[in-house]
This record gives sequence, C-alpha cells and structure tokens, in this order.
Amino acid sequence: LRLLYEASAAGAHVGGDFYKALKVRDGVRIMLGDVQGKGLPAVEAASLLLGSFREAAYTAPDLPAIAQRLEASMARYAERAPESEAADRFSTVLLAEVPDDRPVIRLLSCGHPAPVVQRDGAVETVELTAPSVPVHLPVPVDAPFTVEEVPFGPGDRLLMFTDGVTETRDARGAFYPLEQRLAAWADEPADRIPGLLREDLDRFGAHGLEDDTTALLLVRDGSGGTVPRLPSPPRAVAV
Repeated sequence: LRLLYEASAAGAHVGGDFYKALKVRDGVRIMLGDVQGKGLPAVEAASLLLGSFREAAYTAPDLPAIAQRLEASMARYAERAPESEAADRFSTVLLAEVPDDRPVIRLLSCGHPAPVVQRDGAVETVELTAPSVPVHLPVPVDAPFTVEEVPFGPGDRLLMFTDGVTETRDARGAFYPLEQRLAAWADEPADRIPGLLREDLDRFGAHGLEDDTTALLLVRDGSGGTVPRLPSPPRAVAV
C-alpha cells in the first residue's frame, strides 16, 4: 500500500479524511472515507468510524456486514451524545477486500467516489453499479449493500481516493484529470506515485489543496499478496 494524506487545515496532521488497512485471516480489508465538513467534529466522527472498522474487519463475514456495523456505531453514538456536532455528520466510505486466494478485489461504496484501476498500462474508473448512500445520512435506507467484484491480479494497481483529489480545480475551473495523469505514470514505480500525485495536485490547483486530500494506492504483487503497512498520517507519505 502507498499513501498520500494531506489535511486541509494549515499545520494539521489529521482531518475529516480517514483510512485503515488490516491484514485479516484470508486477505486484506481496507476502509477509506471522508466525513462531511471540517474541524474537530469531523475528526471525532472519523475516529468513531475507524474504531468501528477495526473491530468489525476481523470478524465480519463480508463487506456488507462491516457497512452495517459502521451505521450502527454512528447511530449508537448519536443516541448517546445527541448534543455532539459529530453526531450530525455523515461520511462517504469505500470498503475494499483483497482475498489471498483469488485475483480479485471486492468493493462496497457508501456514496464514495469510485476508485481507478490500472491494468497492463490501461487506466479506467471502476464502474460501481449500485452504490449505497453515505454512512449516517439522515434518510431511510431500504436497499441492500452491493458488493462489486473486480479483477485484481499480479501487477495491477488500484487507487482509492477522496474528493479532495478529483475536485481540485485549475485557474480555469477545470477538474483534476486523474485518469490521464495515472495513465502517464503507468511505467513509474508504485512507490513514486504518491509523491508525483502530491506535486502535480499542488501545481494544478489554482489555490493549492483546499480540502482534505487522501489517496491510497493498492498494488497486487507477483505472489498475489497485498500487505498493509501504514504509518500514522503525516503530511505526505509513501510506504
């Protein structure tokens, strides 16, 4: 896993974006998300969701069960501390699961931007046919969670990101062309991608990075494994 993490507040090391990758019994499970708004309430909501994911990832039978646990954790917190601003925040979340024994990746989106996959030099956005609503959105939800299974074999790369990446605009108001940039970097070592992305976003943005910005690059190695090794979030990190 390779990581880019930038908090929008000057001097801050954490923000409303959050991520976690855990090695579980049969593979790796990953969560990346973005809490509505900024400031301490967003950080608090992100912390609640991270704690819920840490508990659920090891025991939940599948990604929908993890998503249900996230919803339940936020609902319990809202009942317990209704006066907290964090209790009013919703979050977009992307869950991923990479099994050890199959060349695929399973994805479940709760209102989160679809990831981008790079395979054999070609780059495309993954089509998510039925994303769910964001976690803790104050609307009734009856539809089941949908899991998308995408080929993910040795050498493939998949970039999960928050909207701080794709909603960066240049001086003319154009959005950042993520697919185009990743295609141009197809031959670059994976370890270089976070740094290239950070520098390019900084050049492209008319006013720098105005939102929390997180990008997580998953790489399937030649043996079919994906090993999570993430530090606490500094400003920009490649591991």
